[in-house]
Amino acid sequence: MKKFLVFSLGAAIFLGGTLFYSSQHVEAQDQINNVEVSSVQPIKIAGSMKIEGKTYKWMEASFGGTNRGYEINPGKMRYQLSPNPHNDPWYNKNQNKFYAQGADKIEAQANSGKWHTKGWPNKIENITIHGITYTLSK
Repeated sequence: MKKFLVFSLGAAIFLGGTLFYSSQHVEAQDQINNVEVSSVQPIKIAGSMKIEGKTYKWMEASFGGTNRGYEINPGKMRYQLSPNPHNDPWYNKNQNKFYAQGADKIEAQANSGKWHTKGWPNKIENITIHGITYTLSK
C-alpha cells in the first residue's frame, strides 16, 4: 500500500509539474506573439497634388470596416469612395497605384474647376481607376 501511495504521489507531482510548465510555455508564447503583432505598423499610402499652385497632401482614409477613401489637407476633407474599392481584386494588390491614379484624376478636376479658389465640392464624380468609375462623397 505504501508503494502505491508513493507511486501515486510521485505521478501526481510529475503530471502537475508538466501541466504547469505547459501552461507557462503557452502563456509565454502568447506574450511573444502579442508583442510581434503590436509592433507591426500599417502601411501609409499618401502623396501630394497641386491645385492652382497650392500643395495639398492626401492619404488613404478608412471609413470603418473595409470602406476607404481620401483625406485631403489642408482642410481635413474626407471623401469616401463608392463603390467600395475592395470589390475590385486589382485594388488589393495595387493600393499605392490605385490611390495615386485617383489623386491624379482629383487633381485634374480640382484645377479645371478651380476648387482652391471656389471651394471643394461635397461630391467628386467620374474618377475612373482601373476601369471602374468612382464617386467620392464627404
